[in-house]
Amino acid sequence: MQHDLHVLYLWTLYKPNGFKAVHWRGDLLVAKRIGFTFHSTAEANPILCHWLPPPHGIWKLNCDGASKSNLGPSGAGGLIRDSRGRMLLAFYDFVSEHTNTFAELYAVNRGLHLAWQNGYRNIWVELDASAVLWIILTERGDWRFQSLLTSIRRLKRKMNIHFTYVYREANQPADFLANCVCNLLEDAIIPQAHGLLASLIKFDILFPSFRFCS
Repeated sequence: MQHDLHVLYLWTLYKPNGFKAVHWRGDLLVAKRIGFTFHSTAEANPILCHWLPPPHGIWKLNCDGASKSNLGPSGAGGLIRDSRGRMLLAFYDFVSEHTNTFAELYAVNRGLHLAWQNGYRNIWVELDASAVLWIILTERGDWRFQSLLTSIRRLKRKMNIHFTYVYREANQPADFLANCVCNLLEDAIIPQAHGLLASLIKFDILFPSFRFCS
């Protein structure tokens, strides 16, 4: 009887095309046993994602960009942390109406300038946009990005900078900052973490996230 009630409850939540394989993630076998079928039979494979602290003497810049509708109000955000995971500063900037790619590049450039201004010369930059990482490493991109790429190139000559890709699940504080500014429409430098940002930073360090890939 209890099993039947569970099935009935799930069925009341169902609507045509309402449930998809991604909603079940690692429980596809359970979904199939209670009657749900999906076009794809690929099961989700979890990947453990967590923020890695930099070695001593290196500071880590996590950054992200966001754009509403990918050509609307856009924001860039990021934070710099030390080898113990302590936030040294964070920032968010409203960058008018642009694409996600522009906002991501802006965030990298802004974060590196703040690092330089505060005396951090050895920087590990982590971002969750592989296309943007490719643009930075190859210095090839749309003409609209050239001024940002030129600025980043100049900073690379003065600083020791290492770039890596990270899954979004391990970049949540930067993602939070970038998305916040799309609604706030203002700029800020944050010297100390408070509220949700502080919680996300602690969660980033203490608890891993899972990314499910089929």
